[in-house]
Amino acid sequence: MKTIHKLAVIGALCWGSVPGVAHAQTSFSLVPQIGLSLTTARYEDASQPSGAIDIAYRRGLTAGVLASLQHQRVSLQVGAQFAARGFTLNETYATPSSAGPLATNYHQQYRFNYLDFPLTVAFSQHPDGQGAQVFGGGYVAVLLGGQVKYDNSFETLNGPVNFQSESQVRAGDSPSILQGDFYTKRVDAGVKAGVGYRWHSLLLRGSYQIGLVNLGTVQQNNPLPAPKYYNRSFDISLGYYLF
Repeated sequence: MKTIHKLAVIGALCWGSVPGVAHAQTSFSLVPQIGLSLTTARYEDASQPSGAIDIAYRRGLTAGVLASLQHQRVSLQVGAQFAARGFTLNETYATPSSAGPLATNYHQQYRFNYLDFPLTVAFSQHPDGQGAQVFGGGYVAVLLGGQVKYDNSFETLNGPVNFQSESQVRAGDSPSILQGDFYTKRVDAGVKAGVGYRWHSLLLRGSYQIGLVNLGTVQQNNPLPAPKYYNRSFDISLGYYLF
């Protein structure tokens, strides 16, 4: 039995010394990132006629850090980042009057600032994480604040009227239809996927994320149904592996 045990130990040592058969190691890295985003929303308003609303993209910034735990070609990635989301709303409709249709035009820019917590799994081209990679997973985001800019115009029997103003974004339901601030849900969550490329310590990534939470809130004393909207975002970022 001792001879068999010795042979097993010698065989294991010889097998481990063969190139390419050594035990794979798990590595941990921190990756600061900064990037740009194009954000929009899937927007539904049952109180308005179909086709009256156009939702456009707006630009934003992202900045944060990614923690990566890698084993061979697979890595678990957890991040925390500031992310500016939102969308631009353009709406036009006509109101009948004794002088003919009177046009109403809404141009509103919504900016929501979030603290994002993405969790993804990445598959790299090479065991050391270099080269191309694909990744996918989900995220949770907490609202920090934001701003809404209004640039609206109305045709009246006495001539056109322009209205410009700004509102602060807050979390929760609006206590009144006349409340000056804009209210939205505090927590967003969804899925994301993308591709990237690592070259030495540099990491370039592009991703698309889809929010699954309806961020619309109820306005008290408002008989009309609240609009429904869901975040959508395309992000591109550049990161640097600290170790």
